[in-house]
This record gives sequence, structure tokens and C-alpha cells, in this order.
Amino acid sequence: MKSLHTLILVLTALLMSCSPGERVSKKQLKLYNDLVVQHRLYHTPENSLLVLQANAPRYRLVISGYTSEAEGEKLFQQSADYSDASEVTQVVDLPKIATAYYLEVLLINLDNSKVFRDINLVNRQADNGRRFTIVDEKNVPVVTNYIKKGQPISFSNTSFDKIYIKYFSDDQRPAPPPFGRVNVQFDASEECTKSFILTAGEMFTPENEGLYFVQTDVTSLDGIFLPCFHSGYPELTKVDQLIQSSRYIAQSEEFYSMMEADQPQQVFEDFWLTIGGGKNGAKRMVKSYYNRIQDANRFFTSYKEGWKTDRGIIYTIFGNPSRIHKTTETEEWQYNSNDNREAVTFYFDKTDGQFLLRRSRDYSAAWNAEIQEWRKGQTLSGSAVVDTRLPVKRKYY
Repeated sequence: MKSLHTLILVLTALLMSCSPGERVSKKQLKLYNDLVVQHRLYHTPENSLLVLQANAPRYRLVISGYTSEAEGEKLFQQSADYSDASEVTQVVDLPKIATAYYLEVLLINLDNSKVFRDINLVNRQADNGRRFTIVDEKNVPVVTNYIKKGQPISFSNTSFDKIYIKYFSDDQRPAPPPFGRVNVQFDASEECTKSFILTAGEMFTPENEGLYFVQTDVTSLDGIFLPCFHSGYPELTKVDQLIQSSRYIAQSEEFYSMMEADQPQQVFEDFWLTIGGGKNGAKRMVKSYYNRIQDANRFFTSYKEGWKTDRGIIYTIFGNPSRIHKTTETEEWQYNSNDNREAVTFYFDKTDGQFLLRRSRDYSAAWNAEIQEWRKGQTLSGSAVVDTRLPVKRKYY
């Protein structure tokens, strides 16, 4: 029989290798799949910009503007093909339209026909206090809704003379289970750790991880969240990050044993070997679970890590929804039934820019069934946990 030490070496090696129509309607959107598209809207004094990145080398981008989400009149449509474009930032000037409108973003991978589709509200008047572009040291607009420690940025294309930044050092809590209490949102009126005043265009380098809140008017609560994470984000690079994100399936005693251990890596590996029922189960569970954690970071980061958000906790435990329906203010995630639970649907409402789950005690049975299967090393269909995503190539520690 192989020794526990040998099994730990095997598990460590595994961890090091993981890693258009005429109208807009509430139809199924293609959002959280292997075609990863990051996009962000910026408003300048003159116009609005769509900044976008995709993990596809060749794709077609079609953007359309509508007067409303349903049965809306088409205001414009434009398209362009891109090549050698994987992870390359594209900046698209949007048409100058005085009123608010709904922007449909449609991206088609020309190599495998996979599709991304999303809807955004473009409202320059409501976003008047946010008219600036966040750019890096090469003057390229930042497409993610987060920055990394030590990453120089500046705020350009603005009519405001001053930029005000509040820094909050407190770590944000993970979302509670879907049947628990309401997820507490961050309050920008709380006392900050420190503050900064920049002139427009002045370079700023965040020295600490945490949450930065950016404003052009400190007499209001209007502003944008700009969380700052470690250099490897959205991937997990240290054992403490792996332990913290195991919170959803680890029992309290197991979790705090890992957090307080003198040798946390050893206890972390023992945890997965134990609930995985051995080497093979641990391999499958580690790969599936942490792929989902990292995907949640890519898709759902807001003022905190994506896995800590309401959508992040559901995605991590239940996986990619069978169907997604989205408006600019809501998301509806449908999961098909299986041998161990009935079909379940989760509803998220946009509040202060964040999608919050409508929590209900009715979710308790589905949640407990899913957690039980995770801890047995099985999916709810009774087969071993296998995520169909390609493994993330990342050395964790």
C-alpha cells in the first residue's frame, strides 16, 4: 500500500496542474462557458466606450442598441471581425445617443461557433459622476472590474479635476448558503482605512490588497468599486486561498482546523484525501471544485472575490446552470432535476450594482443534497465529480 506521504505528493502534483434579432428579449443568454469574455463600459465627456477581451483568437463582435429590453426598436447595429485577438483589449466607440438605451453584446468564436451574449444598460446621465476611463501604465483601458496589487493605473478622459479614493482593508465575508440570512452588502459610508486625492491623469499604484472606492464627488455615495487582489488573481496561488475557498463544503471543525494549523498545507491535503475517499476521489474533487472557484472569480467579481458573491456560491456548488435568463436587473438560473433532487431555480436581483440572491428556506433541501454529494465525491447523478472544463494550468503553491 502506498504511504500517506506518497498520496500527498500525488495530490500536490495534481494541484500544480489544475488549474441577433430585431428585438432584445428575455431569452437564454450565453454567459458562463468556455468562451470567456470580459467587457466594461466607460463614459468619457464626449462619448461612451465598450472595452472588451475574449479568450478566442478569432471572433466576430456584433453590438446592437435598443430602446428597451423587450419589444424595443433597434437604434443601431455594427459588427467587426477580429483575428490574433485572444486576450487583446479592443476598444469600441459607441454611437452618440442622447437617451439611455440597451446594448446587446454578441460575440461568436469563429473557430468553434461558441457564442457569448449579454445585455447592458447604457445611461450616460445616470453615470455622470463616473465619467472617466481607468487605464494602465501603457494607457490601455482596464477591462476587468478589479486591479492587482502593484498595478499602476490612472483615471483619464474625464472633465473632473480631482479623483477621490477611499481604501478599505477589511476582508469581505463569503456569501451564506441560499437558505440563510441575506448577504450583507458593503456600505461605502463606513469609515475607511485611508484615503487618497489624485489629479486627473495622475498615476496611482495600489500597495495593498483590499477594496478601493473611486469617486468624483465626495458629497454623494456615487462611485465605483475597484477591488485589488494578489498578482495571480483570478487564479489561486497560495494554500491559504485554497483553504479559505473550501468554506462551502468543509464542516466548521474541518475548516478551522485547516485555518489554524501549524502546517496548513498538510491538513489541507488530508482534508481532500479524507472526504475524497482516497487518491482518485481527491483528484476529481480538487480539479472540479477549484476550477469552479476560479471560474467564479472570472465571472462574478464585484467588490469582493467572485467565489464569495451570491452568484459565486451557487456556481461553485451547483455548477453551470442548465439555462440562464437575464435582464439588466435580474438573472434566473435554472438547474434540471436529477436522481437526488428536484429541479431548482435561483433568482438574482441587481441592487446597487450587485446581483443578490432571493434567499429562501425552500433551497435547504437542494443545497444539502448537493453538499452531501460533494462530500461523497459524487455528482447528484451518482457518478464521480468531473468538471468538463479544461483544467487550469496553474501552480498553486
